Amino acid sequence: TVGPYDIVPSGALETKNYNVSYVNGTLTITNSTALTVEATPYRETYDGAAHGGITGFTPSVEGAAITYSTDGVNYSPEMPQFTDAGSYPVYVKAEAPNYNPAITQVNAVIGKAGLVITANNETREYGKANPAFGFTSSGLKGTDSVEGIGLAVALDCAADETSPVGPYDIVPSGALETKNYN
Repeated sequence: TVGPYDIVPSGALETKNYNVSYVNGTLTITNSTALTVEATPYRETYDGAAHGGITGFTPSVEGAAITYSTDGVNYSPEMPQFTDAGSYPVYVKAEAPNYNPAITQVNAVIGKAGLVITANNETREYGKANPAFGFTSSGLKGTDSVEGIGLAVALDCAADETSPVGPYDIVPSGALETKNYN
C-alpha cells in the first residue's frame, strides 16, 4: 500500500568501545505509474441515433475504474453520447488504488450521411402552365425529414407555356450539405 514505512535497524546496544544507538529510517512507497488505458473511438456515418463515443477500452490494471469526459476536466461514469455528424473529443480516465490515474484522449467521429433529392417527372400539354413540381428524397435517417433538417429545395425548369413540345430537365437545387447530410 502507498505510504511511509519505518526502517528499523537493530543490533547490540554496546560494544567494547561504543554505546550504540539506532535511528529509524523511512521507506516511502509512491503510486505506480504503470497504469495505462487504451480506448477505441466510435467512427461511423450519421444514422439519426445516439451512440457512445467509445466502442471499447482496455486498462492495463484489471478492475480499474473508468470515467469519461468531453472536456478533460469533468469526469463521469456515464459514457458521452453523440448523434449529429462531427468530431468529438472523448477523454477516458482509468483509476486504481496505488496507481497514478491514466488518461487517454480520442476523437469520436460521426460522418455525414448521403442524401439524394430527385425531381419527379411531370407531363403537361403545350400552351399550359407548368404544374407544381415535386421531388423525392432518399437517404434520410431516423425520423429526419427534408424540412426538419432545414433543407430548402427549389425545382426549376427552363420550359414555359410557349416552349416547343419535347422533354425539359426539372432541376432540383438547394444547399449541398446540412449538419448531418451531404
